[in-house]
Amino acid sequence: MEIRDRLEKFIIDFREYFLSMENHVFIENVVGLAKNKLEMYNSLEEECGDLWSEIVDFRYDWQSHLSEVAHLQNVTKKQVLEAFDSWIFPNGVDGKPQSRRLITIVVEGGDNEGNKDPGLIVDERVKQFHEAIEHENWGIINFRK
Repeated sequence: MEIRDRLEKFIIDFREYFLSMENHVFIENVVGLAKNKLEMYNSLEEECGDLWSEIVDFRYDWQSHLSEVAHLQNVTKKQVLEAFDSWIFPNGVDGKPQSRRLITIVVEGGDNEGNKDPGLIVDERVKQFHEAIEHENWGIINFRK
């Protein structure tokens, strides 16, 4: 799929950009993220949302933004690169493709006349996807006939 290929190219290009990034630029980005986390809430709704997320996730760390900033002080460019390579980068350090989970969602509309059935478009795209991955899947999918 064109979109997946473009995303993969972006990820590869971004890694090259990150490798060439000077250390002071990396530190500026970390400091910017820390400042963002330390900003005051703009509304009670925003603060409430953060606190509810702590409750929903069973963390109950009411000052999580402060602990995140404390951890950011020790983050190195090497650590970020290692995390990027293990979680996001499509190729391993040895250049071979590595196993990772990937989902690409494409939203398509019908023509101007509204004649295309979105269900048929989706079915066709799913068939194309399964052909592209050589029919590997985790379950059974029934297609319309």
